Amino acid sequence: TGSHLATSGDVQLERTALMLAAASQHFRAAALFEIALASLGDAQQLRSNVSGCIRDFSAMTTSTRKTQAAAEREAAHLRTQNDDLRAQIDDLRTSSDELRKQNGELRLQIDELSVGECELD
Repeated sequence: TGSHLATSGDVQLERTALMLAAASQHFRAAALFEIALASLGDAQQLRSNVSGCIRDFSAMTTSTRKTQAAAEREAAHLRTQNDDLRAQIDDLRTSSDELRKQNGELRLQIDELSVGECELD
């Protein structure tokens, strides 16, 4: 019976060891599950943050495109104004040349009249 008690004690000890091992595995699994849940929460937060960044980037891109389009329209308007001003400058140069020519002709007429007056005297 002594060896039977030893065997019975060994079996009990072995059962306890198996129960402790199972409990340890259970706690490890529970800890891993908690880590997985925390990681999932972090992943969801990261996904939310990335989605927010994508929305912000999209809004900035749209705003940039609108600003660029407005700048291109303004540049086209300024080019048109510049062309108009160049045409006006050319017209003024032509008018100035014509006025110089007329001024020269009037001086000649004045000189001719002056010479005519001198002859009358």
